[in-house]
Amino acid sequence: MPYGWDFGILILPLMLACTVLAHRVYSLVALILISAAAFAIVRTNKTSKLPSGGHPKTCITVYRAYLMVLTIFCILAVDFPIFPRFLAKCETWGTSLMDLGVGSFTFSHGLVSLRSTRSSWSRLARRTVPLLLLGAVRILLVKRTEYPEHVSEYGVHWNFFITMGLLLPIIELVQRVWPMAPWALVALCASIMHEGLLMYTPLGPWSISDVRDPTSWVSLNKEGVTSLPGYVCIALLGLDVGRTVFTTTRDRRDVHRSLLVRAIALWTLLVCLRLVGSQTSRRMANMLYVLWCAAFNVSFLLGFMLLEHRHSDAMSATPPLFENINRHSLVLFLLSNLATGVVNLLVSTMYASVPESMTYLFLYMLAMCGLVPAGLSPAVA
Repeated sequence: MPYGWDFGILILPLMLACTVLAHRVYSLVALILISAAAFAIVRTNKTSKLPSGGHPKTCITVYRAYLMVLTIFCILAVDFPIFPRFLAKCETWGTSLMDLGVGSFTFSHGLVSLRSTRSSWSRLARRTVPLLLLGAVRILLVKRTEYPEHVSEYGVHWNFFITMGLLLPIIELVQRVWPMAPWALVALCASIMHEGLLMYTPLGPWSISDVRDPTSWVSLNKEGVTSLPGYVCIALLGLDVGRTVFTTTRDRRDVHRSLLVRAIALWTLLVCLRLVGSQTSRRMANMLYVLWCAAFNVSFLLGFMLLEHRHSDAMSATPPLFENINRHSLVLFLLSNLATGVVNLLVSTMYASVPESMTYLFLYMLAMCGLVPAGLSPAVA
């Protein structure tokens, strides 16, 4: 298989961390250390050169590729009993790995959505229309095949593809109307307004209630409608970080400081709101959820940048597998959703034993990574 070393060193430990080693911390740490050592040895003799001069592409590529790998793995792994329930999505309140994944995916798209002079509405349409169409196709397939679904996640006729399909033109419009706006401040102000509506109007209780008006499309899809402003705020915070990372002419250490200030501010706001009794809800994408996702991703990205800065010689290359996952991320995400549906139709996932579960998941990830170099269309980042 292509990228054999990359798969064994970078993908397999992540799979084990989310399954059989989730409760075995010491074994997991030992595995990560061994993988890191093996990675250093392998990359010494086999590199994929990137532009020099401290360009942030290396860090962004690794960050987005890891996020995509985790996403495509979890969407299938969650259907197997080997996947710890504490990592699965929370129903209304709380935080988990998969709750973070949705917000991180949104933040990542905001991060790379900085508008260029070549941007056009036709290019935006090529990015948006496929997502909306796929959202519609997914709805039809789920209804026709009676695939298990949680309508409390987005609603009866809504899914994450539709959220992303609506998010992209909103972010484009914001950049056209306010090209020099302080997007982080705009996002925080919008999130405060959204939180106020959720807390002090019937919007919040209505959005998490089980009552739906079958004659109202908005009522049937109230979770998707209610959470959309929160996801817009997450994307705007990612966009603000993207402007800092990609357009600054200052020393790279100034970028690190800027991200550190953002991370501290976001975590501080999050802790303060937690202390006054506020709770995190992915279902509503409330302010705590926005802050949590942004704080984690800014910290995560800063960590990659500091590692790249500290070990610039060793990290002057990106693993070929990660390069291609990042390049074909959208197509890979779509294929993984299709593959997840096929596996669930063919296999009784919830009754699979540990060996069976790991075998299916291993073959699934092997297939997904094997598809990467097969000439897929470039992702629309």
